[in-house]
Amino acid sequence: TVQSGLRRSSVSPAALHMSTAATEASGAAAPASAAETKDEEAIFIEKNKAEEEAEKARLAALKAENHTAFVWELRKYVDQINATGPPPVLPDTELRDTVLRSSSPAGRLLDDIYNFTFRHVPYEDAMYICAPEQATLLHLLAKAICARECLDVGTFTGYSAAAVAQALPAKARITGIELREDYAEVAKAFLGSLPVDVDMRVGDALTTLRALAAEGRVFDLIAIDADKQNQQQYYEACLDILRPRGMLVMFGMMLYPTEEDKEAIDSLISLVANDTRVTTTMLPIGCGVQVCTKNDASGLDAVLAQTAMGGAEARRRYALEAELTAIDAE
Repeated sequence: TVQSGLRRSSVSPAALHMSTAATEASGAAAPASAAETKDEEAIFIEKNKAEEEAEKARLAALKAENHTAFVWELRKYVDQINATGPPPVLPDTELRDTVLRSSSPAGRLLDDIYNFTFRHVPYEDAMYICAPEQATLLHLLAKAICARECLDVGTFTGYSAAAVAQALPAKARITGIELREDYAEVAKAFLGSLPVDVDMRVGDALTTLRALAAEGRVFDLIAIDADKQNQQQYYEACLDILRPRGMLVMFGMMLYPTEEDKEAIDSLISLVANDTRVTTTMLPIGCGVQVCTKNDASGLDAVLAQTAMGGAEARRRYALEAELTAIDAE
């Protein structure tokens, strides 16, 4: 969650300490049960129901006290629905259940992050966490391309970053960008249990992406799960620091909460689908995932030249390191 206009409340450091302490005490061998995950989802649903009931009571009281004001509120609500319209693809719960049953289990660390998020983060923020099936896809892609340098734009509490980091060999690096320091600290604490280097950047996403470019950083895989109205700018900035044949994955490409978001994503989809710099496709997983690979493999020399490496020796070193990464991954 890089930017959002939703209500915020800080995540308690004590809550994180209690969560990680419980994880250490119980050991990392046994994954969390499905019942535990369902319990957390039930808590989220109950919170949402409580909010809905409170709103119904407020409207009922308003109707009894001031019918004109009540009608005006209903009109505003209807106008908002008409302006936003239904999502282009409605969620299919049966299909999603099939996808989840057909996918590898998330594992203990991801379950811990997921449960912590729904226990300690306001539900209007928690609902934007990366879906488990999307996290599995990220893990698979990172492993398939033998990634060593990965970037997560919109790290939130670290769920998607952890999915990627678990696919990386030792001494690889995961870099995260998160607007809120409290969420970044939570993510960093969870990611600290993995044998990879963690570089957590706190601040505005676009500014941070430009800083990474200025540092000469180049990434094998980049995931973007951030505010939709700036997504096109993030896409352009990320392409600049993505290696040729590297992968760029964007979330929230099918489902979005506002008309402004819809317009921004429609514009981005049109750009990406016709962008000769990438080869891309849309996957109807979770809220919609756009997967891109950067074209022009011959551009690798230019990328290496921007770093401390360059020339034929640089290409040989890069190839050898890629082979070692594949061996490590096994």
